[in-house]
Amino acid sequence: MVLTLLLACVQAQVPRPGGDALPGPRTVRGWSLRPAPALSGLCDASAAARGADNTFLVGDDEESALYRFPAVGGSPTRLRLPMEGGELDVEGSATVPGGVWWVTSHDRGKGTTAAPSRRHLFRTSPDGVVQEDVTVLWTRLLAHPELGPLLRATEGQTSKAVGGFSIEALHADGAHLWLGLRAPVVDGEALLVRLRNPSDPEVDQLQRYDLGGRGWRALEPHRGVLYGVAGPPDDEGDFQLVRIDLDAGTAEPVGLDFGTLRPEGLVSLPEGLLAISDDGKVEVDGTRCRKLPAAQRRARAAFLIPDRPP
Repeated sequence: MVLTLLLACVQAQVPRPGGDALPGPRTVRGWSLRPAPALSGLCDASAAARGADNTFLVGDDEESALYRFPAVGGSPTRLRLPMEGGELDVEGSATVPGGVWWVTSHDRGKGTTAAPSRRHLFRTSPDGVVQEDVTVLWTRLLAHPELGPLLRATEGQTSKAVGGFSIEALHADGAHLWLGLRAPVVDGEALLVRLRNPSDPEVDQLQRYDLGGRGWRALEPHRGVLYGVAGPPDDEGDFQLVRIDLDAGTAEPVGLDFGTLRPEGLVSLPEGLLAISDDGKVEVDGTRCRKLPAAQRRARAAFLIPDRPP
């Protein structure tokens, strides 16, 4: 029902010169991709979750804020996050009973030096109100005997490098959270990191996945199966939807062609997945989307619909 209503309200998409139009409907291996309403008011959509009363909460990695969207149409409400000290760079989200966990990139910004403002793991209510803020995650990651040396080796590199560091995806699994790293990609493999007790996090598992040189961009369970978006760590390459088996440590490509979409958030709906695109660098009439007035900003989206249950 949710998806039926949304499909009935698909808005006209903002023209995207240079081949960046929203891809048309397509079907592959039991899945179909269909246009979804654009998210108005922001471009750099980087994480998303279901909120209270069927709303959507969306993180923008260029702002220290969340956006709350009504389920169908309408304008978003901007929710300023209370953390101070600079840009947060919200990148991943995971729904848990009574709220949502969010993680910032923990990367070095656009340079190679530490950016403490980007080191937050925080939990909000379903309305987007911050209830808890954890700032020790980076220290705990460095303390892990296997992961720590890999992270120290990223020093001096930007977050966009294969050998740099950035957290971009989050998944809740009972009492654990899984972090999906965009980078580093180590020996061609992407890293998933499991945390015990998010409020006082401790790394208790590290898994490696062959994603064809890609890193993680989003994680989301749907109908009892965990799905992820794999994307290039350096922004040069394509994005894939993959089906993940955490017990086996495998990720199987679904095969959907995202075209020019850059999915960085997934939301599970009853009928399928909603993928949101980080369109900050997409040009509209020669101007990057993130440089446009707020009223003209749009982030593209698409529905990923399985033709049959997984």
